[in-house]
Amino acid sequence: RGHYRADGGARETTLGYHAGSLHNLWGFYLLARRNGYPVPDGFEEAVLRATKFIMRLMSPQAGLPSFGDGGHSPGGCTQVAAIAAALTGDRECKWYAEYARARAGGAAETRGEIPLCAFWDVGLEGAAMYAATRAKDPNVKSVLMGDTGYAALRESARPDGRYMAIAAADRGPIVTSHGHNDIFAIEAHANGVRFLGEMGCAPYGVSPGRNYDEKTEAHNCLTIEGMEQAPIINEWRWDRAVIPCVRRWISEDTHDFFHGVHEGFYHWLTRQTLHARKVFFVKAEPSYWVVFDWMESNVANPYRVYFHGCVPGRRRGKSLVFGERRGPALAVIPASGRGLALRPVHSAGLKAYIREKGLDAQKYPAFVYAKRAASDCLAWVLAPLAGRAMPVVRRIPVKLNGIPADAHGAVAVQIAFRGVNDTLCVAHLDYAAPLEFGGQPAWGHLAFRRTDRAGKILLSIEHKMADGVCGR
Repeated sequence: RGHYRADGGARETTLGYHAGSLHNLWGFYLLARRNGYPVPDGFEEAVLRATKFIMRLMSPQAGLPSFGDGGHSPGGCTQVAAIAAALTGDRECKWYAEYARARAGGAAETRGEIPLCAFWDVGLEGAAMYAATRAKDPNVKSVLMGDTGYAALRESARPDGRYMAIAAADRGPIVTSHGHNDIFAIEAHANGVRFLGEMGCAPYGVSPGRNYDEKTEAHNCLTIEGMEQAPIINEWRWDRAVIPCVRRWISEDTHDFFHGVHEGFYHWLTRQTLHARKVFFVKAEPSYWVVFDWMESNVANPYRVYFHGCVPGRRRGKSLVFGERRGPALAVIPASGRGLALRPVHSAGLKAYIREKGLDAQKYPAFVYAKRAASDCLAWVLAPLAGRAMPVVRRIPVKLNGIPADAHGAVAVQIAFRGVNDTLCVAHLDYAAPLEFGGQPAWGHLAFRRTDRAGKILLSIEHKMADGVCGR
């Protein structure tokens, strides 16, 4: 669509619909080529580039993260990747297709030859091209996909690898009709299990489940009780545009850092509230994520932070554990419980969504943390637990420029595993400054230390405000 971003944020921002459009475009391209119909120069390259866009966001189970009117399906990327490889001979798409078909359960098919789901699109000629194409490993890494705001934080391309997808796409008011209020929603996978995410959109139409599905509370987001990131007019229309900004993106072999902010809750003059979500991902074992929800506000708000599981979940004090009783698990641990309430969600909207989708409520649990505050920062450690005990997490004092800082200014967290002690400090200033946390000095806006039992430093990270790119 030629008018993207030209009318106040009107654009399609749903990955599932992007994939469906690619399927159609490859089909049109093949028909044009077979019938001698001219296509613009660079058309094939453009569609191939758009195909690799979604492949780089592919989950360890080879599905797309479930944002907006989409859904996650293991092996769901097989067809589009295989069609692209069959029509162009692209070696990376051949790799993606072969990886994805293994997640789709295509054991009866012959590896290296065209998957059946793509054969009917490309025919014998395409099947021959696919078989002759040698797969090339694209060396999948963490990515921020530029102007769309979608990001994937991962430590490997293995099926059991750590993976977190983040949505930072525009909201409202027209062409984003297939989107939801899911700015900064997260989806988390580890050890071959999809722990956090959504279960796909409710059936279209006017219904309680569909109404709930588009709300902020239906996603792994922070919201303000009684408010939406973008007010909903009806199933397909939004009352205003919200254009989030990815402020900083850092991706290295040892760690990733994402920082985004949006103005969906900012209403001049009555409620001047900004929300930023920052995610630090340490890749070396023990590997985990730390999620910071930072708020700046001139008034106190009833903040609500939602966690939706894709597997059974249960409370453990003020922490959450997602996973089957025996098997891999993911712990969600707040860094401070002061003033923080936790409860399971049993709303009428969630019940309607589960009923309309035909889900097992035990396998789609939802929990909400609640706190009333003005300017503040809440922090959560998301730790995979396969073969490992839950870490002990606590907030520790931090100084900025030698002065004790409150949570709105900076947050420092200690994460203690057996044999390993981590400390992380994130300053919320827009400039680098002297930091002191846990008796350790640093200079910048982010600092991390990992030590063993003897106090030996195993990993040290520091970043200044000049480090990283924002990608918007």
